[in-house]
Amino acid sequence: MRFFRGLAVEIKQRRAFRASAVSNRSLLIRTLLLSLWLLLATSPALADPALHGTSRTQAGPVDVIFDMSMDPVVTPFEVAFEGMSRLLDLLRRHGASVSSNVLPLESVLGAWGGSGRILVLGMPWKTRYSPAALDAIDAFMRAGGGVLVITEHDNVYRHADAQNELTRRYGIETMFGQAVEVPRAGDPVQGAWPFVAVPAWGIARARFLLPAPLAVRPPAKALAELSTPLRSEWATVMAEAAVGQGRLLVVADSEWLWNTTREFGLRGDDNEKLALRAFGELAGRAGPLAVVPDLHAAAPLRGDLGNATRCVAFESEGNAFVPEDAPNGLMTLVRGLRAAGFAIRRATDRGAEGCEAGLLILPLRPLGEAATRLQARRLILVTDGDSDVIGDAGSLWRRLPIRYDEYAGSGAERPLDALARALGLRIPRVTLIDENDTTRVTALLSSGRSVVLHRAGTLAWQGDAFRGLVAAAPGTRMSDDLFPVTRSVNGKTEFPRRRALPASDAPLWVVAQSQKVFAVADVELVTDQFLATDAGKELLKLLTDWLVAK
Repeated sequence: MRFFRGLAVEIKQRRAFRASAVSNRSLLIRTLLLSLWLLLATSPALADPALHGTSRTQAGPVDVIFDMSMDPVVTPFEVAFEGMSRLLDLLRRHGASVSSNVLPLESVLGAWGGSGRILVLGMPWKTRYSPAALDAIDAFMRAGGGVLVITEHDNVYRHADAQNELTRRYGIETMFGQAVEVPRAGDPVQGAWPFVAVPAWGIARARFLLPAPLAVRPPAKALAELSTPLRSEWATVMAEAAVGQGRLLVVADSEWLWNTTREFGLRGDDNEKLALRAFGELAGRAGPLAVVPDLHAAAPLRGDLGNATRCVAFESEGNAFVPEDAPNGLMTLVRGLRAAGFAIRRATDRGAEGCEAGLLILPLRPLGEAATRLQARRLILVTDGDSDVIGDAGSLWRRLPIRYDEYAGSGAERPLDALARALGLRIPRVTLIDENDTTRVTALLSSGRSVVLHRAGTLAWQGDAFRGLVAAAPGTRMSDDLFPVTRSVNGKTEFPRRRALPASDAPLWVVAQSQKVFAVADVELVTDQFLATDAGKELLKLLTDWLVAK
């Protein structure tokens, strides 16, 4: 106030003495500055923290963390029909690092806050968030982090019971039902698979499948509503809320992010555009994620042992995973390889052609000519669990006038299939489950130390070229369908067990080696979180011993 009183006195004085042009210029500048300050302070759009928090920035890294600790129904790493590998590929091509989390959220989120960090919470499989986890998620957002909650219709697998405990804190609640539209002539799937517009983001034609209706109350706000809903009160299918310096985004459908087909899922209509804008907003950008043409060339492999006599080359063809400064990335693996005396290269680096070993982790697209290059080296091969919803629920998709043929049955090729066959290895399209119907299963190292696996796959081979190193514990089963269909029995929803394939007397191997290949069927086993444990150190030694052996 002292400044304004002084300014008023000065203005009166200078009105009385207009002789000096310099004085007039000074008065004008001060007045303009005052007017600008008042405009900024009183503008509703600029003053609204819900729209313009301090985390809104145009620069800095973006880290996307998919939470696996709650056993989500859909995993991001699957390349099958219901997987989200195309989303991961999209995010990585636009400059974001992608990693996963398997630890309790309350134990890790405290170190992961800040603008540019995005936590993705999928539909949990019959699991509830602990009070400590809810508080940790809240603190994560208040520190600038973004949270994406993916929900679904009809409280399938009771996921909404858990998610609402989180989202209703901020004014958003998933209702039990299906937000569908009045069908349009000439579009037989439109009623169940409605078009969605997000005017605030310039999205005119995204497409969801049987989204859930969302109830929204202040301070949250609706972002997307169906244009002609069958029930007017069930129109909202996307909502957001500002939380401290961060943001919560709830999207009431998961299939719009699935791989599915060329016409539907992530590749359909404006879904890819919507995904980039959603992740950009959650990262604190004022728009979509920016394209980074050569992300892998910028991957931080600092401290490379350039004078080491041996080297390992990370293969990035097919947008496979390479070391990044991700919250749960591959840097512990890199340090372990360096400690064993190996320089670390990228396959595209100068001198990488001289590396005797390559490392290929979860390629998201076909490998192309890299498959031939990799066959010429010793190879560390990392895959993950998989399933095939089309095999069991294909009749649903066959009734739709869409191109499901690229995923029809279990014969669809995955990026690793052809390479694995050439190396004498088979990767069945299954995910391991335990006797309690969970994808979190136990395996045993050769020392007897137990290891927890998360949506792991398994490995198979013929003959004696391979030797199994880590096997799933007795009682573990294989499942090729993680989407059992719920049904109503006497007015109550029945949740069947995941389909388990017939048990086998043969061990279910998760890690195996031959003279040429070291194979791992659970991607979490090579991440920072696992390799920091005693069991992880033991597995890393198995790997480096294999590399060192001639």
